[in-house]
Order: sequence, then C-alpha cells, then structure tokens
Amino acid sequence: MEMSDYSVKIAEVIIKSKLDAESLTTAETAELGRWLEASSSNRELYDRLGDPATMAQFEHVVSLSDHRASWDAIEHGLRPQRQRRRLYRTVAAAVVAAVVVGATYLYMSPPTQTERFAANAPIYAIPQDGAAQAYLVSGDGERIALGGEPRTIESRYASMSVGAENISVEALATAAQEEHIEFKTLVVPRGGMFGITLEDGTQVKLNSGTELRFPERFAGGAREVWLSGEAWFEVAHNDRAPFIVHSGEMTTRVLGTKFNVSAYPDDQFVSTTLAEGSVEVAVSGATAVNTVLRPGMQATLLCGTQTLSTRAVDLAMVLAWQNGELLFGNMELERILRVLSRWYDVDYEYSGGAASGSHTFAGRAARSEDLETVLRRLTMLGGPRFEIVGRRIIVH
Repeated sequence: MEMSDYSVKIAEVIIKSKLDAESLTTAETAELGRWLEASSSNRELYDRLGDPATMAQFEHVVSLSDHRASWDAIEHGLRPQRQRRRLYRTVAAAVVAAVVVGATYLYMSPPTQTERFAANAPIYAIPQDGAAQAYLVSGDGERIALGGEPRTIESRYASMSVGAENISVEALATAAQEEHIEFKTLVVPRGGMFGITLEDGTQVKLNSGTELRFPERFAGGAREVWLSGEAWFEVAHNDRAPFIVHSGEMTTRVLGTKFNVSAYPDDQFVSTTLAEGSVEVAVSGATAVNTVLRPGMQATLLCGTQTLSTRAVDLAMVLAWQNGELLFGNMELERILRVLSRWYDVDYEYSGGAASGSHTFAGRAARSEDLETVLRRLTMLGGPRFEIVGRRIIVH
C-alpha cells in the first residue's frame, strides 16, 4: 500500500475512534495502536484533535489545500449517521490535513521558530509607510517617484496624469508634428504594483518587479512596448496598427485583446496567456517559430531554445495576482519563493543541506497578509521550516 493510501486509511481509523470507539474492529484497534506507538508526534496529534482551537486552524489549512480527494475517499468509505455528519466532517478535515498534508509540523516544530519570527517586524507586500509603488524613468535617466497625491507630469511631447495606483499618458497635439519619439520606462519595484494607460488607450497593469518601456506616443505601422517581468494588457483595438510586446526571447502580436505576459529575468521561461480575442506569439528572431492562441491557452518558451509549447490553463490562477492573490496548484517551492521575494521585497536562501526539493504545494496567499503568515501556511501544508532574518528568508 502506498504511503498516501495508508495515510487515508489511518485517518479513517482515527475518525472512527473519535466518534464511536466501540465500532472499531480488532484489526483497526491494533492499527491505531501501532500508529500511536510509532512516534510521540502521532500521540500528541491524536490528543489535540479534541481541542476546538486546533480544529479551527486545521480546517483553515484544509480550505487552502488540494487534498479534497482524501476527504471524498473517507466519506465514501465511512458513512456515519446523519446527526453525526457535521462533527464527522470537522474531524475528517482536521485528520486529513494533519495526516495526509502534514499539518502537524506547525504544532510539533521547536519553539525557536516562533521566537525567530517574533523577533522581526511584520513584512507586508503592500507598502505600509506610504513608499512609492513605482518610478518613471526618462531617457536621460531622470527618476520620478509615482503614487501618492494626484499630479501631472509634463514633458515635451506628452502630459501624464499620475494617481495613487496608475499613470495615464496623453500625447500633446504638437507631438504628431515631431519625428522624434521619446521613450519612458515604468519601473515597479519588488513589493509594488502599478497601472498605466498608454497614449492609444491600452491599459497595462504591472506586477511586482516589472519594467515596461514605452513611447510617449505611437507612430508608424505598429505600437511596440518592451516588458521585463509580468503585466496584464487590455489592448485598444486598431486594425491599422498591431500592438507588439517584446518580452525577452518572445514576441506577442495583437490587434486588440486581453492577455497576460510573464517574462521575469530570474525565471527560465517566458509565457503569454490569452483571456480574450486572439494573439500571435513568436520566438524573437525566428519568424518561422510562431503560434496563434485561443482564449484560455498559454504559450511558453523555455529560455535559450526556439521551441514554443502551448497548453490550456486555469485563467483564475494565472491572473490572480491582479486581485492581490497567489493561487498555486502543484507549484514547486522554489517558484513560490521567487514570487514571494518579489511581493515582499525580500531575498531567500537555503541553509546547510536544505534544498528546494520536488515538493509541490496547492493553496493560496493574499498580498494583504504579512510574510510570516504565508510562510507558516506553507509549513502547515507539509513544507520546510522558515526563518525570517531582516529581509531574508532562511529555508531550513
């Protein structure tokens, strides 16, 4: 029997013992005894299952995990009387979280973890001190902090209205008479998020750690921008001027549609995900390597290759960052930590013999939560122990 099957089986026995110990068979009683004797952690978990506070926290973990199948297996194999179903479901959720997911770690971990977290001030993804969430960089290197009180930034060719969370570009009437085109770069540092409405009405929302280079006005036969990081585009339709996003080794070409591009330098891939309309995705410099996406499809390019792969994706997971959430389904720890490092403006490292491993997680995190809360949840979902030192995450 595989370990996951054993975990579900022993969870069934634990539930029966909590609800109706007399219904246990001789074999089940013996199995429970062996499990309790296997470790002190098992015994402590068994004793804690009657504590309401512990039950509530276990249920929270279950609501964020992907182990619903375990619950379904238990419910199918053991059908209690109707009046016991609510209590049974609560216990079942807790046991599955603890035995299958590994939620016991939070309660069994050494006190030093709590002490180390307590020594640090909470770290939030959303700036708590009024710090700028973005910067506008001109061609000569001038850097202007954005956010805060509404104001207007004037340049030779454009007028830009700045709000607390976005900037809107409007080309001046005289700009069309000029041949020169001025470029700006919108920089959203780690921990920030910011939006921009380009001169043609295209709306772009930039995720943490993202840069978008754009012209103050579009001219010629195409509207081109350059992206490093991740952004959501709602492109204003124009049959005569395709909108082109250059993102590392990938180029995305559209007329008017809604799509997401992820092209972080520290990732080993570039991806474009289509929500509405149609887009053509190509490998930069390789005109023969291209594909057309349908809504709900994602094109991914492994950096350093000229091979595009496409697949259907869950748009809610890909686009969750726009709502201040991270939804992850079978996501590796290393990738989760990269996202958190951008959100919270922190670095991370593995201590001693710790390694990223192949463990995957399913759940969610919100930008409104402090970093400690998110890391504790990962530990509860079977992950390693984390320590926060200044603005650095230590993975143990």
